[in-house]
Amino acid sequence: MDVDDFWFKDKLKKQVAAFKINKKINVVYGNCILKNDYHFLKKKKYYNQFLPSGKISDNLLREYFIPLPTLIIKRKALDKLKFIFNKNYKIIGDFDLCMRLSVNNIFLSIQEPLAVYRIHEGNYSQNFRRVEIKELMNWYKNANKGLFGNYIKNNKYLVSIKNRFNYLAIMVNCLEKNIFQSLKKIFLGKLSLIQKIKFLIILFLPKQILKRISFFIVN
Repeated sequence: MDVDDFWFKDKLKKQVAAFKINKKINVVYGNCILKNDYHFLKKKKYYNQFLPSGKISDNLLREYFIPLPTLIIKRKALDKLKFIFNKNYKIIGDFDLCMRLSVNNIFLSIQEPLAVYRIHEGNYSQNFRRVEIKELMNWYKNANKGLFGNYIKNNKYLVSIKNRFNYLAIMVNCLEKNIFQSLKKIFLGKLSLIQKIKFLIILFLPKQILKRISFFIVN
């Protein structure tokens, strides 16, 4: 947990109780609140859809939705891993950990927010995104090699990781106002209409306005 994040006072009580529902549950997580004091709209919920429980590898490949400050893992599950956090990953370490855990463990979700994750300018910088792209590409390459097991290697949703780093690459181009490259990727890439509109807004909004609302539209 980062030094500027915090838990709600009943977080641990709710999660410890959740473990007792089923002895097979090894990981409990919940929603959280994203908070940024530097934007005129200061906070929002991290994930607005239903958080899944059970064997969630397929879900995690399609979209990562676990806030690190809410994660609680039984020690016996961690002891079965070769390592906990991959030291080569500065950005996607929690994603990598949860993906490896998800193959052999039952997860339980708590729908309500359990913690507050504070956002700062670095979270949404182009440099942050470039590192994330590089790490996701590396993870995708390793997954295709079978380093995380055959279930992930042969999973039809693994391509979602490739789509994710391509999506982030377009995001960086738009934030840097590379108009030609951005328009090419927006209109020739496999994007939904909503995604295209979102990228066009990011591309053509003045940087000063974009800075004020990036908390809500960049992710």
